[in-house]
Amino acid sequence: MEELVADADRMGRIRDFAWKAGPDLPAHVATYPSMLSSIERRMLRWLAAEHYTGRGAICDLGAFLGGSTIALAEGVRAGGHTGKVIHSYDWHRISERSWEQWEPAISRPYPESGKFLSVTRELMGDLADLVEFHSGDFSQMPPPQSEIEILFVDIAKVFATSDHIVRNFLPKLIPGQSVVIQQDYFHVWPPFDVYVMEVLHDHFEPLAFAKTSALFINVRAVDSAAVESALSRNMSIETLRGALEAAAGRWPQEQGAHVERILRSLDGLDRAPQTKRILRRTTKGGLTLAERAEKAKWRAKRRRRKALRGLRSRD
Repeated sequence: MEELVADADRMGRIRDFAWKAGPDLPAHVATYPSMLSSIERRMLRWLAAEHYTGRGAICDLGAFLGGSTIALAEGVRAGGHTGKVIHSYDWHRISERSWEQWEPAISRPYPESGKFLSVTRELMGDLADLVEFHSGDFSQMPPPQSEIEILFVDIAKVFATSDHIVRNFLPKLIPGQSVVIQQDYFHVWPPFDVYVMEVLHDHFEPLAFAKTSALFINVRAVDSAAVESALSRNMSIETLRGALEAAAGRWPQEQGAHVERILRSLDGLDRAPQTKRILRRTTKGGLTLAERAEKAKWRAKRRRRKALRGLRSRD
């Protein structure tokens, strides 16, 4: 009973945006090069310090230079936890042109081959000791073996990564305890965060928001049937529109308006080429991008076999 009361108290504090009244970010977190807003970093630090219990792992999906990772690590340290409890995922590669935009804040030359994980480790200092870094193609990376207590998602930009999260990370959440933060939820694009959370609305309850991030509590285990329902192959313009309409009504007016902006982009495909391209990938021929890629491989294999038969008939 005491544990249930403690959990209810933590959820109540999240709903009350407790991080706003919390301590200011330490300078090494506040000035760390990042695309995240200050309030999002304060939220992540607070969750890791005040909500995290150590029962499961903390996953940071799409860490880039590590702005989210260092905020989480600072919170973990403030909460008295030790060990590599944070799993940070990213490609950890960047073009020289993109590096030039960040170099003034990083104060380091372009890394060899664009691989910057070593730079992230250096910038984080001893806080990196709390992190297990996973570098490479995220869609091929497994989740941690343990349950997941905090899941920060800033990598669901394409179907492959969204589906990988649904299949492999969401089933590891702890009902009644795990918090999911969808960083792109109130951003105008992409719509995958909104779609997944709305399809699984009976598994997640909205808690709060911070800038473009939406926070949810997992209230029901994500089983195989739920996973299947949230995969991109089931998305169409109609199902996406329905999910967006429902999601817009679950949030305060200002946040709901951000979701409605995505809806308006669906109504003006000629004014939103990116929307048109992605939705065409979703619905053309009833196949998703991954399915069409497999179909293309099959066609190429068939052409090779036909060519071999033609060569053999000449012998």
